Amino acid sequence: MQHNRSGLVFKVPKRFMISSAEVKKTMSGTRLIQLLSTIGIDPLHFDHLLVLYELLVDKLNPESALQPYYDTFPSELPEFPSAWREEETAQLQAGSHLPGLL
Repeated sequence: MQHNRSGLVFKVPKRFMISSAEVKKTMSGTRLIQLLSTIGIDPLHFDHLLVLYELLVDKLNPESALQPYYDTFPSELPEFPSAWREEETAQLQAGSHLPGLL
């Protein structure tokens, strides 16, 4: 890592950036937008879904430039609950501005 006078610490090449604007240009992004539109969902309000979908599709590609990043992901999450008990949910939501999310 190099620090210079402009405050730049590191630079990410554009080809490694996945944004909703970039996803909308891909074949898989276009297909997802069409699918969401046919079932009555406006995909433009769900940019995060477009990015998540593209990451999932890209992760399946062994030739992906991001494969070294994907390889750092754990293969399983034994400590990560898929659901919480009611009292745990209450604790997690205490003070949250997103009630009912969990």
